[in-house]
Amino acid sequence: GTGISKYKSINKVHDYVDSKIQKKIVTIEGIKFLGVVENIIEVHVTNIPEIEFCKKEIKKGDTVVDIGANIGLFTLFFSKLVGTTGRVIAFEPDSDNFDVLKKNIELNEITNVTLIQKGVSNKNESVKLYKSNVSGGHSLIKNEWAKEYTNIQTVTLDDYFRGEEIDMIKIDAEGFELEVLNGASETLINKKPKFIQIEFNWHQLF
Repeated sequence: GTGISKYKSINKVHDYVDSKIQKKIVTIEGIKFLGVVENIIEVHVTNIPEIEFCKKEIKKGDTVVDIGANIGLFTLFFSKLVGTTGRVIAFEPDSDNFDVLKKNIELNEITNVTLIQKGVSNKNESVKLYKSNVSGGHSLIKNEWAKEYTNIQTVTLDDYFRGEEIDMIKIDAEGFELEVLNGASETLINKKPKFIQIEFNWHQLF
């Protein structure tokens, strides 16, 4: 958005770096991830309890919603667990994260995941997504370390899901969890998902 793409030398550097990034692949439990997040293995290790829980509870044919999909750690595991008869709907508002998420889906030749480049809230509107220096730390809540922001669109689960069953919802919204749930009241009552997995960020809730 700064106009520097008009310079051929800049484009060459970008293409070179992009090609190198795409060749660096990390494999975790048979799932391939582009190595754009240096600590992807560490992220996986810290989430092993949640992943193991999902392995026990998610069944073939389930429909799973991933809110705050980031680059797809949980999305790709969900895809594997629900199988070809199941479905995963992944929401990720940040354009950089979404680009890597999409590439990870393509890298693993996954066909049972629907990607939505939007945030999830209690309103359908245009809002500011405050950027963190960590890809998984972007938030719709303004905080002291967020120096930049980008405008994104949000959607409520009640508006997105009508007439479709949901078996599980995972929410990682960096302090915006309550708004996500407020926008999903009808969904939770009518669809009655078997369980909801929420990652709370206490430093942002209080």
